[in-house]
Amino acid sequence: RKVFRLKEGPAKTRQRLEKHYCILGKTLGDALLEPTPIWIKRIEKLRRERDVVFTGHAHITGGGLVDNIPRILPHNLKVVINRSNWQRPPIFQLAQRIGEIEQQEMDRTFNQGIMIASIVSENAHIISDYSSAFAIGHVEARNGSETQVEFQGEFQGE
Repeated sequence: RKVFRLKEGPAKTRQRLEKHYCILGKTLGDALLEPTPIWIKRIEKLRRERDVVFTGHAHITGGGLVDNIPRILPHNLKVVINRSNWQRPPIFQLAQRIGEIEQQEMDRTFNQGIMIASIVSENAHIISDYSSAFAIGHVEARNGSETQVEFQGEFQGE
């Protein structure tokens, strides 16, 4: 919210919220009010119908991927996330541009369109054939004091 708030006051903020942004295909207000999908029923269906073994789930909220994924990892493991595996929603591109936010801060603060990250076995590639889930990276051994979330690549289309 801070990114889109204007110092000129509520009237200017309302104008920005009512402005149509081509990158969003709608007004900023409408984009910010889109509901978050509830994923648990889809996850449970995959577990039951496809025998997918989930090792853990991280709901990506404040703290972004950087703070939330380590909560489900042992200290000796890390995830390597490849941004080129998905196209982040345009609202994040707009926020980054308007707020002049560095990529590292975007990764630490926002979910970048990944609302839930699940750790699954390697043979769980069948998920993408069956649902809107897709692989964003992989788990590997962590050396010493390395970060538990490593990013590679650029987002699709950017």
